[in-house]
Amino acid sequence: MSDKAKALLVDVGNSRIKFCFLNDGKLSNIECLNHEAELVSKLRGVSQVLVSAVGQASRVKVLADIATQQGVSFNQLSAQKSAFGLVNVYENYATMGVDRWLAMLGARTLTKQAFAVLDFGTAITCDFVDESGAHLGGWIAPGINMMRSSLLTNTEKVFGRNEGWMTQELGRSTADCVDSGCIAMARGIVKQAQDTLSRLTSGQKMFACGGDCKLLFENDAANLEINAGLIFLGMALIAGDCAQQRA
Repeated sequence: MSDKAKALLVDVGNSRIKFCFLNDGKLSNIECLNHEAELVSKLRGVSQVLVSAVGQASRVKVLADIATQQGVSFNQLSAQKSAFGLVNVYENYATMGVDRWLAMLGARTLTKQAFAVLDFGTAITCDFVDESGAHLGGWIAPGINMMRSSLLTNTEKVFGRNEGWMTQELGRSTADCVDSGCIAMARGIVKQAQDTLSRLTSGQKMFACGGDCKLLFENDAANLEINAGLIFLGMALIAGDCAQQRA
């Protein structure tokens, strides 16, 4: 594969724009764009840009315009009914966040067992897939920052910090109790997912990704593999397929 055949994979989140390169089937390290305009400097030798974004229309438009100006193919991805052996349970699959779909595709490249993917970001999402590749359904819940913000906004005489987190197991002040409670709830969804997956399937893997993983889990928790690159593994499948279609 020539340098010109490499792909730039971009994940536009609520707080960060992350990217990596796919070249000769290998993913580079994940980095962050501080501003959309920095994309110009990343397009050298790139033949296609693939973007994952849930909303963020204005930011995606800037990226698309830059890629077009540089003569690089641009493809904003969306969830599909089925792809690469994975079947979406959503009847209206276009309404699924593409980040969830891509993370499932990525996890499917790592195991043929049944699995759950938990994403700890602005929202916490969890999706279940059986050993055949059938998506069984999932959950969407508030992320820890959203939990804390809602609690402080909607209760009286409950106060807390606006940034930073107390990470001890038990709080000994109101602010610390708010933090430890939100973190406990987020960690608790892992146990619930393990129980649910065990009831639905036999033999399973648990994956986690998202910006809050480092706060919630210092290392891989029991039966939970933390992999920040799941979305990019899913995007790599699609990028390879696009490249073959153009060849």
